[in-house]
Amino acid sequence: MMTTRQNHPDRNRKLIYQFDPSWLFSSENPERTAFGGYGLKEFQEYGFEAYDTPGSQVGAIWWDCAFGDPAIYPSSVLPPNPHLPFKKWLADGFDIVKYFVENTRKRGLEVFWNFRVSGLDGFGSAASIPLDKVELVKAAHPGWLLKTWWPFGIWNYAMPEVRQFQADIIFELAENYDWDGFQIDFARHLPILPVGKQWELRGHVTDFMRKVRTGLNTIGRRKGKTIQVCARINRAPAGARIDGLDIKAWVDEGLVDMLTIGSRSFEVDLQGWRDFLKSDIKLFPCIDACHYTDGYREAPLEILRGVADRFWHEGADRLVLFNWLEISPESIKKLNITYNGKAVPNSSCNFTAITEIGDRSTLKGKDKTFPVERRGNYMMGGYRYSEGSLNDNAHAQLPLILRWDGTPAIVKVKTSDDFERLNKISLDVILSNTFEGDTFSIKLNQQELKHLEYDFRWEDPHMVAPSPELGRAQKDGKLLKVRCCDIPVETVKSDLNVVAVGISNLVITERRSACRQVFLEKVELGFCY
Repeated sequence: MMTTRQNHPDRNRKLIYQFDPSWLFSSENPERTAFGGYGLKEFQEYGFEAYDTPGSQVGAIWWDCAFGDPAIYPSSVLPPNPHLPFKKWLADGFDIVKYFVENTRKRGLEVFWNFRVSGLDGFGSAASIPLDKVELVKAAHPGWLLKTWWPFGIWNYAMPEVRQFQADIIFELAENYDWDGFQIDFARHLPILPVGKQWELRGHVTDFMRKVRTGLNTIGRRKGKTIQVCARINRAPAGARIDGLDIKAWVDEGLVDMLTIGSRSFEVDLQGWRDFLKSDIKLFPCIDACHYTDGYREAPLEILRGVADRFWHEGADRLVLFNWLEISPESIKKLNITYNGKAVPNSSCNFTAITEIGDRSTLKGKDKTFPVERRGNYMMGGYRYSEGSLNDNAHAQLPLILRWDGTPAIVKVKTSDDFERLNKISLDVILSNTFEGDTFSIKLNQQELKHLEYDFRWEDPHMVAPSPELGRAQKDGKLLKVRCCDIPVETVKSDLNVVAVGISNLVITERRSACRQVFLEKVELGFCY
């Protein structure tokens, strides 16, 4: 099939904001949201600060505003959204999507619509409207749905009616607004094919992608422009097979122009995708600040630098930042904005990061921490809104059980920075189910590390508590952090490092300290300049 495929142009601003403004829509009060007082008027004054701030490396906004059946814009395909403030805005003739597009273009930024393959209405409870009164199309077509984790059902793309309905939503948006492109977002939500038959039925999803490509090409020709297509997919090819996504067929047919790789993963297999696809298609890793990778809630700036630098080193073309703050720390304080009654997390860190992590030149010489991915699905404190592979990080090395006989657990840590002007290297190892007096051996690239510092009262600020993440922690909720500082530079490699952690001695002072398993929870290499 002939297409107008056009790979994404190179840009100086390589960061993409996938922006979910659900806080703006979640309250019954059109002026004040349930999250602490950030309504439309404040957004119009402050909501583009992340893109306007000096030094911002954000070059695109991909608006992620599709929350279930009802439309937040004038539509002949979808019923109108019953929540305030949409009812008020539509009655007043105010089109929030038009406002988003026009103000993005005014800044010279790329503008996409993020299309969730199976969106959910999450505002029913906030607006005191039962969900079954909101997801009206689903209620009218129960045969179009899969029964899974969401009580009102997920769209079944094995049904031709579903594929046409979803494509019609995209085509209406493409006709009515001036988009540069659409991201078809398979991270929101799976499954979209009957569980256990996803790969067998993969052709139905490919048919949908073909329908979208053909329709957008037609609309684009009529408008005299190219409308690009991106898809957000799994972190590695094996996961896409589990979920029934035949990415190679999409690329071979020219159905997509670019791919967002992963969603909440600090490690994605960019080389694996390139080898599998045998294509130079642009690949964009994604860092999610809300549905964070397991054990890294509100990740500190050094972690974000390390992860981003590693992505660039591995050949990322751009980075997608999902659920990052759009408003400055100063404005948050000025407007007294809170998040669920608490301080807004990571506001200062996020705003600094968007001036640094978009290019290796602005990361050079800045302190970084290189983490190791942790597995995390719903049962382990991770992403609960899915049934399948995408988002679960099942590939991850950690956590690991340490063997009683002292045989070390082996963990590979990828770094990416050079050692120019490097002042200090440190290694942090976090363990659980330990008792004071336990000792461990740690090797880095086969070199035994000496002068280990033990902190048996460590509280990890980036792990959720109480949750399954800390289910293996000590009785008092504390973890053990073992740190080695001042590691010789020649011990560390600039790409792949091997860390070996083994038990030297476990103390037995009482019944519960015997016959216990110790878990290796985190491994982090820190570079200080």
